[in-house]
Amino acid sequence: MNHRKHCSVKFSDQGKGTLTGTVEPLAAPFSVNGSGPFSLPPKGKSTVTVTLDPALTGPNPQTLLTDSSDPKNPSVSVLVTGVKQ
Repeated sequence: MNHRKHCSVKFSDQGKGTLTGTVEPLAAPFSVNGSGPFSLPPKGKSTVTVTLDPALTGPNPQTLLTDSSDPKNPSVSVLVTGVKQ
C-alpha cells in the first residue's frame, strides 16, 4: 500500500521589517504546498509542507530553495530526499 509522506518546513521573521521572498517548487515525486512568493510581518511564521508520492521508485534527493529579503540569509536551501521501500 502506498502512503504519501509529509514533512513540514517552518519559516519565521525574527526581524523588525516585513520579510518577503519565494519558496521554489520541487519536481516529482515531491510536491510543495506553500511554494511561491511569501510575505511575513515581523514575528510572523509560515509553514511549507513537502509531500513525497511513494508511487515513484528510487532515491529522489532534491533541494528546496528559498530566496528572501533577509540581508544575513538571502538564500536558504533544505535537502529533501525520499526512497520508496
